[in-house]
Amino acid sequence: MKILKKEKSKMFNVIVFLVFILPFITLLLTLYTSYLKYQMKNLSLEINDLRSEFVYATPTTNDYVSDLVLPVMKIISPGSAYKITDMNIYNLTKNSLTTFMEYNNGAVKVFDNEDDAFQEALKAYENNLPYFLFSYNQKFYLYRSDYTSDNNIQKLYTIQIYLFTTSGNANINAIPLRNAGYPAYIYNGKYPTSKEDYYSICIGLFDNLNDLRTYSENIDENNVFDIIGLSIKDRFGKAIYFEGNDE
Repeated sequence: MKILKKEKSKMFNVIVFLVFILPFITLLLTLYTSYLKYQMKNLSLEINDLRSEFVYATPTTNDYVSDLVLPVMKIISPGSAYKITDMNIYNLTKNSLTTFMEYNNGAVKVFDNEDDAFQEALKAYENNLPYFLFSYNQKFYLYRSDYTSDNNIQKLYTIQIYLFTTSGNANINAIPLRNAGYPAYIYNGKYPTSKEDYYSICIGLFDNLNDLRTYSENIDENNVFDIIGLSIKDRFGKAIYFEGNDE
């Protein structure tokens, strides 16, 4: 009889647990999960609001005057001004142009000597001319707005690592990359169908696709993620054009 009572007691406890206690625990877990989702949603909204508070000089659609007039590029200096005596390759690169269009005034010259490229970039810096300096594979690419091109249109390549619909978000993420030593800039393009602006973060200038692929494959994805918190696994190459300066 005692054994029978003990078994009935255990069975009763199991039934109570299954019918009352387990559903109650499940309810608590469900409520807690909903609460966490709600908090995460609020956190996401707060992060977006925080990003929108940053204000930088940004390109506008007014840069496109007509089909026959090239856009005027904006100079957005991510770093502080330097004395000429303090300038080096890193500082020149950090203070170079941060916004390109699909088609740009000026041209790109490729140097095989670092000092020649440095001196030419320094002249642009001294005279407040838009320029961009990038080096890879013993080549030194220097864009200057006053350079002329031997060809009607000069075609180069760049690496797009991320795309944004607003210039503010693009700038917020490009500037930390530039400060960390990456030759990053904003590519202000237009969607072919809607003609709406988009703003992608791009890296480097290349005169051939082999260099572009090699450079792209060797970008440290983890390091970029540590800097801006974004994955760049979907990066790809794209063309960028320079039409020279006729002035």
